[in-house]
Amino acid sequence: MTSRLTNRLLMTQNKQVMKKVLFALCFLFLVTTLSVSAFAREENANRGPTTSLNAKNKNTEAKDLREDLKASASATRQQFKERLQTIKNDAKRQIIEKLTEKMNRVNSRRVDHWRKILARLTDILDRIKATDKHSSELDAAVSQAEVKLASASAAVEAQSTREYTVNIASESALKINAGKAISAEQHDFQSVLKQINDAKQSVHKALMLLKRTFGGPLRNEASPLRNEASPLPKVASGSATEPTEATGSSNL
Repeated sequence: MTSRLTNRLLMTQNKQVMKKVLFALCFLFLVTTLSVSAFAREENANRGPTTSLNAKNKNTEAKDLREDLKASASATRQQFKERLQTIKNDAKRQIIEKLTEKMNRVNSRRVDHWRKILARLTDILDRIKATDKHSSELDAAVSQAEVKLASASAAVEAQSTREYTVNIASESALKINAGKAISAEQHDFQSVLKQINDAKQSVHKALMLLKRTFGGPLRNEASPLRNEASPLPKVASGSATEPTEATGSSNL
């Protein structure tokens, strides 16, 4: 009888101890969870404004750079107009003026065309990423394409701010300087074209890797690529400028 009472007493004590232990564990778990949650909220709160601030700073820097380039181009244009009035020969002055206008008109058309090409390439790359297919090789190709596209886009935007003029040092050197201005524009065009072609090749590589690794056409339900054999836009090569003979530069 005494043994039974002792056992019951021990069992009761053990139950009380277990209840206390469980209560302590539950309390500890609750405190830990609340602490982690609070820490996570604090981290997210700190990270959000920082990321937003960094993005805002980058956008501001890019905008400031574009404004500086535009201001520089405007100053160059104004200086050219002033120098243009120093040419005494009316015919030569008109030739130089028309040549300059044509070079900048061609530049504007080229920039518009290149922007469309890059938009097309970006759309194709976005569709590749939208397939949600992954491999180490494909992911590396997509990342490389993103870098090349960003570089080409920056080159095109920089080209859009360029102002082409003929150096007016003396009337006797107008023909030589006109040729130098045309050559400078052609050189700039070829430089931009190289970066656009690099971007095109990188997107093409990613597209071929996607098809070879996972198979099937690249499609977007809202806007499928009809020509899967060659969805990439063509990039013009060869002469980067239009003929300038019509301006009469050979008569300088």
